[in-house]
Amino acid sequence: MGQRKYGRENQGYLVQTIHLKSGQSQSLSGTLWTPDTAPTGVLVLLHGLGDHSDRFAQMASVLVKSGWAVLGMDLPGHGRSPGRRGDAKYRDLLGHVAAARHQMAVRFPAAAQVILGHSMGGNLAMNYVIRCEQLDRRDTPPLEGIVLCSPMLLPPDPPPRPHVFAAWLTGHLLPWWKIRRRPEVELLTSDARHAVTIEQDEVMHGEVTLRLATQLLAQGRFALDNANQVNVPTLICYGDDDQLIDKAACRHAAMRIGSGVTVQCWPDQRHDLLHDTQADQVIEELCLWLRGLVKSENSQLQLSRVTVAA
Repeated sequence: MGQRKYGRENQGYLVQTIHLKSGQSQSLSGTLWTPDTAPTGVLVLLHGLGDHSDRFAQMASVLVKSGWAVLGMDLPGHGRSPGRRGDAKYRDLLGHVAAARHQMAVRFPAAAQVILGHSMGGNLAMNYVIRCEQLDRRDTPPLEGIVLCSPMLLPPDPPPRPHVFAAWLTGHLLPWWKIRRRPEVELLTSDARHAVTIEQDEVMHGEVTLRLATQLLAQGRFALDNANQVNVPTLICYGDDDQLIDKAACRHAAMRIGSGVTVQCWPDQRHDLLHDTQADQVIEELCLWLRGLVKSENSQLQLSRVTVAA
């Protein structure tokens, strides 16, 4: 566990650097924001490709004031976590999510758990929910919901299925081949202040191996094909000016998930939805959705208790 410190300007919440142990004997770095009182829920944040968890401090500071703890986990090769930049086995990434969830359940046993995945993290979050029965430990509590924020399920011009298979095969033949290209800031946000912050961020990177890139493509298609297996409340939010994802895939995912899904398409917003001109409103809507989720969960628990008592 890292050094503890209070939030900036003495805002009354706790921020800690923590180390998350995974079954792959690898310790990942994370940032945990917690309110002064016992949290209502825990939001597990999965960042995008080349990103890192500390960039989401603004969102976390709002959520902790609403009673939520936020765990930002730096995935392997990102942020402060060890690993080769932009390279990981997809199955291992899902294992890290399961391990982080279990550790949060041990730390906050009474708190509801929700996963928020941005970009690549949205791809991971959706696939995790579909496979969670195989990934979770028996004593890990059920997940209460997921948030898919600008999810990278498919690229803007999705390739035909045979091309997806060919890409997957190429990734197996040349797994270590690296693509080095950082996204243009103009495609991430239209907010000038956030654009400067992104340009000056030395921790972000634009590296990805062919193995991870092709796995993301194949697993995004898998998630869409199996979206009907997502059985938790889901919030899908994206910007209508996002040129880095296939926005139609977001709508198709929502249709296949069916009941329990909420879709928010934000006008004039780009890929980095939580760091664009309407970020405050996006975060406010997220807080409202989480509040409704926990309220619904508490109502079901109360009903269950009444039924048992009867």
